[in-house]
Order: sequence, then C-alpha cells, then structure tokens
Amino acid sequence: MIASLCGVSCMEETRLDLPVQEDERVELSFNLRVADAEIHSPQTRSPFVSDEATQEESEIHNIWVLQFADTTSDAALREARYYASAEDLAVIKLIASSTPTRVVVVANTFDPDIAFGHCEDMAEFIGAYKRVSSEADVSFFRAGKYCPPLSAYLDLDKLNVSGGTLDFLLKRIVAKADLTITNATTGPQAVTITSVTVCNVPDKLYFFSSYHLPELFPPKWNDDRVDFPLSDWSEGTGSGDTRSYTFYLPVNKCGSIPAHTNPAMGRLYAPGGASYLCVKGTYPDPSDPTMLRPVEYKLLLGADENDCNILPNAKYSFNLTINDRGDNYSDAKAENASLVDFCPKERANSYIINPPQVDGTWLNYRIPVEKVYTFWNSREGYYDRDEYALLPGCLGWHVEIIWSEMPIDYGTNFKWIKDEGTDYKDYFEFALPSSFEHGNILVGIRPFIDDQGTTGPVFLWSWQLWVTDYNPDPALHYTPKVDAEGNELQFAYSVEHGDVQRLNHASWKTGLYKDSFIMDRNLGAIGAGGYVNKAKGQLYYVFGRKDPFRQNQNIYPGPAGLTYGVKSAGSTGEVDNVIYAINHPNIYINGVSLWADLPWQRNDAYAATGLVFGDPKVRNMQKKSIFDPCPPGWRVPAKDVFDTKLNNSLSESTYRYYDLTPDIRLILPLSGCLLSDRNGWGEPASVYFWFVDGTLAYPSSTFNTTAPGKRIRCVSDNAFD
Repeated sequence: MIASLCGVSCMEETRLDLPVQEDERVELSFNLRVADAEIHSPQTRSPFVSDEATQEESEIHNIWVLQFADTTSDAALREARYYASAEDLAVIKLIASSTPTRVVVVANTFDPDIAFGHCEDMAEFIGAYKRVSSEADVSFFRAGKYCPPLSAYLDLDKLNVSGGTLDFLLKRIVAKADLTITNATTGPQAVTITSVTVCNVPDKLYFFSSYHLPELFPPKWNDDRVDFPLSDWSEGTGSGDTRSYTFYLPVNKCGSIPAHTNPAMGRLYAPGGASYLCVKGTYPDPSDPTMLRPVEYKLLLGADENDCNILPNAKYSFNLTINDRGDNYSDAKAENASLVDFCPKERANSYIINPPQVDGTWLNYRIPVEKVYTFWNSREGYYDRDEYALLPGCLGWHVEIIWSEMPIDYGTNFKWIKDEGTDYKDYFEFALPSSFEHGNILVGIRPFIDDQGTTGPVFLWSWQLWVTDYNPDPALHYTPKVDAEGNELQFAYSVEHGDVQRLNHASWKTGLYKDSFIMDRNLGAIGAGGYVNKAKGQLYYVFGRKDPFRQNQNIYPGPAGLTYGVKSAGSTGEVDNVIYAINHPNIYINGVSLWADLPWQRNDAYAATGLVFGDPKVRNMQKKSIFDPCPPGWRVPAKDVFDTKLNNSLSESTYRYYDLTPDIRLILPLSGCLLSDRNGWGEPASVYFWFVDGTLAYPSSTFNTTAPGKRIRCVSDNAFD
C-alpha cells in the first residue's frame, strides 16, 4: 500500500508492506537527515568562513516524536514519545490511522520533560517554547561542539501498514551568526574592546519553526527581548586585535529597514525588536586621559544591510573592522555612547541617572536649565521677575551640588564638565564613573551678579538626580496586555533592574491610565524592597514642592555647606512662601500649625481646590505640573491610582499592599510622613503617598493631608508627547 508523504519539501512516496488495523501499532524506521544551513553573507560585509567540522556537529542525539490526529491547527495530539539516544530510533511505533495524520520530530532538546509533551493539540504545540536567557538555552554544547536543536514533520494521507521507512529532512530551529571583529584603532584615543554580545534576542525558542513563519515572529517584542550575557574579548577565537565569535540565536523575523536618507544611521530606523551585535569598549577622554569613556558599536544582523530577519536554519557571516572610536560603518558614534543628553527630552525636575555599566568608564549627563525661564519670565511665566529668568544677555549662571546622599570627591567620583552657562537656553553637564554609589543628589542654579563671577545668594531652580541602575523608561513604549474587555492579563512588566506594574481596577482601563505603568519603587528609592529606617533613598515631598527632603542622617553638603533647615512660614519674608521655596530648596517650611501656612496654602491661586500639585496654571489632570517632581515621561498620579484598595494589615506595618487579584498582591514599601516641629524631625508609622490634588490613598479623605512630607510613586504620563 502506498502512503503519500509531504514534509519540509515534497518527498518520494514510500511503500509500507504490512497492513494493520485502526489504532494498532505501526512499526516504522526513521531516516533522519540534517539539511545544510542556508548561508546569508551580507554583500556589504566580508563573509567569515567558519570551520564547521570543529564548530558544529550534525549528530542526532535524542528525539521527540509527536503524532497528531490530523494536519489542522486543532488536530489533537495522539501521542508524544521521547527517545534518549540514536540507538532507540531503529524501530519506532506509531498509531495506525486511516485518516490524515501529522508526524513531528524534534531532535536534540536533551529534555525528556519538555512542556510540549503535554500539549492537547497542534495549535498548543506550535505555541510551545523554551525560555531563553543565554546562548546556552539555544544551542547545546557537547564534546567541544555546538549541537543545535532540529525539527521536521511529515503529513501522511493515512498510516495503516508496518515495515516501511519515513524520511525526515531536519532543519535547525535556530540561526547561526559567525562574527569576526578586528580592532584597527590606534593612537592616544585607541579603543580597548572589552566585550561582545548579541542584544534584542527573543526570549522564547519555538520548536516547530518548519512551518511557514508569519510576517512577524515572535509577533510581540516590547517585553520579550533579552541581551545575551557579555562574552569577554579574550574569549573569542584568535588572538591580538582580531577575534571570532559564534552565536546561536532564536528566530526573530521582524522585517527590514525602510528607506531613509542617512545610511550611516540605519540602526535607528530598524524595526522594533531587531537583534544586533554589540561590541563594548573604552577609550581615554581626549581632554582627560585618566577618564575612560565607554563606547559601543552596534551592528544589525540580517541577510544584508537592510534586512533585520534572523531565520531558522540560516547562517549569517559578518566581518566588522573598527577603524576609530566613532565608526559610521557600525552605526555608532563614540560621542553618543559617552553622553546621555536630556536636552531633547521633556523638561523635568528630576532625572534618572544610570551610571555606565562598563567597569572603569565614565559617562556624561547633560541637563537643560530652561525651567528657570519657564517659571520666572514676565511674559508667560509664573512670576514677573525677568532678573531671575536668565534671559539672553544676562551675566550668566553657575550650578552646584546642594546636598548629596553619597560623599562627593570632585575629580575622583564626580566631575563637572560644564557648571557655568550663558542663559536659559544653555545646559549643565557632569560625569559619573561606573563605580558611583547609588542614591540622590540635589543640584541648584544661581545667577552671576557681576562680571567677576560672583554668584547670587539664592537658587533660581533645582533638580533631583536619582542615581540608580533602575531604568523604567522602556515602559514608556510598552503596550499593556489586556483582553477584549480591557481586563489585565499581566501585572508586572520587566525593565532594566526592576519592573513596572499595572493595577487591577476600573481607572486603569480607560482614561489617563489606560496604557500607563507605575514604577515598582518610590521616587528616589535605591531599591524596590521594604522600608529601611534612615537608609538612603527614603525621600519625602511636601505638597506642591518639587524638591525632596529626608531625615538628616548621611547627608553630605555641597560646596556651600548646605544640608537641611527649617523655617516657619511667617519668618521667611515672603508673602506666600512659594518664591522662598524655589529660592531655598533645602529649607523645610513649617507653619504655626502643621496643617496651615505652608507655601502652597498661603497663596490663594495655589491653595484653590482641585489644583494639580500646586500648579495655578494647570487646573485639570491632563497636564503635568511645573512643580511635578517626577522624571521625563513620568508624573505624580491621581488619587485613584490605587483606588480604595490600599491596605495596611501586614505585620509590623512594614508594608502597604494592593490586591491585584485574589491570588496576586502588589507590595508597597512603607511611606511614612516627614514632620517638623520644635522637637526636630519625626517619622510617624502612618503610611501615605502623595497624589496630584493633595489627597492620599489611605487613610480616609477627612485626614488633613497638605502639610507633612510624603512619598511619591510615579506613573507614566500618557499626556506627554
């Protein structure tokens, strides 16, 4: 009897000799052949020819054999068997069927308990995957050679005779990238390459990629990409300035680069989620050779300079020669790699400062000072004081550290690159090393009052620098996972060194929070864990004020010797104290009563009911206040961000919590209040968070909430463009 076979490609018909009954066992032999890899050598790059005999083997070590009751996506899985060695493959028994059946083999998984053995149907099997965090999850290393996983399938019209042989042409379900890197830099600013890796790698390895892949695969990329661990430069094959590396990668079909006008910047136009090679290194700063700068070269992977697809059973070969520290060929610029420029971003009162990750290197940070003009100018500003607005033609300005939670050793762990400027259109710039301690710094700007560079007595504006390895900003481009009714399908989304979160109530389904995320830690915190008394990062914000306060332990003054002070509202010399608060960001203003006479309460415009965090120009929830202390793209949330479900019943009042679902609980570190009275600083056990209208999530709204300092937890700002 003849059985029609159609696999990866059209197969010859195979004669099966001994008929059997339906559902009985069919004894068959498997002929397993491994297809050659499809070679893709980008025309614009020199191909690197690897020695396959020493790098990779094509042996079949073990296989899974799966049989489905039909060839459609809803076909039930009839049986899944694991064969641990090639010796077990001599005779394989399948289930006889008089109707179409599909036989799938997956080789070299080295896993008898893999999840697809429990799938119910074809669709579930096609969606089955292995989680990927490193290259070891993609291709196994056996006896000094790579052993990539393989798969193939055959569709049979019927299967009712024994004694025949089924031919399978197995293909790698992963791709291979051979990379040769030559460091040709020379001279005083020569680059020292430290590591090599591949970034934006899908975190899922699918086992059935013999099927036709959809237009995008995996279909989502905003939270399912990982960077492979760094490979040290010395780990590459070869020696000296030329090294070779091999990476095995999951399938990543994401498209091509659209037409653009600057071929040197193709990576910036690449489709989202495209995988790329990342070469990290350092070079001495031209003006200060003791300060090493980080540099990264990023090279898109694909079949040519515009292709960004990593396809199964494909081999990609690249030759990258680095000629200088800003090599256009690699779509990277050293200047960009050594500078984080906040000038193109939203103007904010705090900035997340991520120190460089390459050991021993420094990174520059550039911050605009335009907020000074926004507040003080006499045309559309908040106060008519042009002498404070740093208009063009002024005597200029100087910026300095007011206080820091970490000791500052100028020139050793902190360097001013630019601490003086001409007007409000300018910026200040500083540099931090990779070893810089995490915590918070408050910096302020003073005007020059004469040609000799004498600074004025008061600050015109100030900024919080949140030094942390936490980077929630990728979430500004995330899309929440919800069902058709808007119900949350996921509550925690991974970002660098932490998470962002979604909550589970109506206000997050529509309106301002529909696509928002909330940080997993309070503004300024050095971790997402529980409250630690008197530790760094326990910052408090007084209603309306952009500048943080904290208890007076472990505060290091800046050059002017400033830390914290307390003034009563009636002794500042200002009518409403708003101006005094801007000019003195380190002074906590206390009234005759804790619940009255504070800066944003003595001015009728600021104290009016419903104003957003004390901003008289912002009278609705759609715009971020000029006083909002959150970083660019983030804002102080509305009071309903936690709805009415913020509870306080865990042991020792250490945490607040919010029940996302009956089984999932979001834990919030203790907030507390920061009070000031004649006895100094105190810290009650009550737990509060600030919200934009001056109310709290807990306890009841009858509690007067306008005086003490409280924590802030920022939410992504969908109103910001």
